[in-house]
Amino acid sequence: MSLGHKPQLFIITGSNGAGKSTLKQALLPPEYGHLEIFDGDIFFTQKKTAFYKKFKSDKESKKLADEALEEHFLMLVDNHIQSKEHFAYEGHFTGPGAWKIPERFKDADFQINLIFLWFKRRC
Repeated sequence: MSLGHKPQLFIITGSNGAGKSTLKQALLPPEYGHLEIFDGDIFFTQKKTAFYKKFKSDKESKKLADEALEEHFLMLVDNHIQSKEHFAYEGHFTGPGAWKIPERFKDADFQINLIFLWFKRRC
């Protein structure tokens, strides 16, 4: 599948437990399979653990991990937009603010690819 010559943004999203983290690399078209997919949940957990070891405060470690996640993610977004490099992330659309990042990529003439996963529970 060829997606043209525009830089690509891939957003992998969907319900909890649908397999986003497990399947994410396989969900990209083969020619983009080399992309590292940013997973904010993993980044947050790693930072929270590191901050907890340092400060021994769950509340403080969560706050600092949230701040580190936002700063790091926005830096990645800025860098990829400026360099016109393909970018992929696992994201959640829990509120209107979640659309700001895809809009930034769209304004920078990226092609937006939203990959949505869900699962059907069999009873």
